[in-house]
Parts: sequence; C-alpha cells; structure tokens
Amino acid sequence: MDRTAQLIYIIVMLIKLINDLESALSTAGSISTGFINDVNSFPSIAILRPSITRQHIGDSARYDSYRFIIRGYVQTDENAISEADELARTIESIIQSMQYDIRVLSLETDEGLLEPYGMCDIECIARILHE
Repeated sequence: MDRTAQLIYIIVMLIKLINDLESALSTAGSISTGFINDVNSFPSIAILRPSITRQHIGDSARYDSYRFIIRGYVQTDENAISEADELARTIESIIQSMQYDIRVLSLETDEGLLEPYGMCDIECIARILHE
C-alpha cells in the first residue's frame, strides 16, 4: 500500500474510531453530501470537500496535503448548540490523539441557526511526505 492509500485508510480509521466512541453516529465512515436533508438519524457525520495539494521540496520528495471537513449533526430538544459543540470537541480530541500528521485547522458550530438540529464543522489537514 503506497503512502497516499495509507493516509486515506487512516482518515477512514479516524472516522471509524469516532464511530466506536460515539456509537450512535450512523453515517460514520461514509462520504456523503453533508446536507441536513440527507441525514436520517442523529448524531451523524460526513466528510466534505476533500482536496489534495502537492508541494515538491526537491530531490524527488514531495508533501501531499489533504484538506477535508468533518461535518457533524445532532438533534435534541434541549440545547442543540452545546450538543453540537460537545460532538465537535469529541472529534477534535480524537484527531489530536492520532499518531499521524493530522491537524485541526478550525472548529465551528451553526450557533443555533438550525434548531432543533445542531451542526459542527471541523476543518482538518493531513500531510504525508513521499521520498
């Protein structure tokens, strides 16, 4: 397995790890549109907008950077903002505990705009060196 395939595998394992810790996440590990009308059960997550950039650093070595967004949805009769924030913090802590070069760039919630639903976006970047 080449390093790019390994990184994609790591991202899928990350989503499965989130699924194991938050067993109610129904769409973990799948890439979907991430729109609220596509979600059937809550909480739910999706991977959005994966993109790859390459940086050649000489001597046939390069960095591949994979940027993606993990979007999470919750539904509650209580406080959707705090539920979405809690889901985002759980995902963030899992990402930060990984042994790979995956970092959280930003973490946002919908601030109550979708009540009774809550939404969080966690923008991440994963880098891998090819030598």
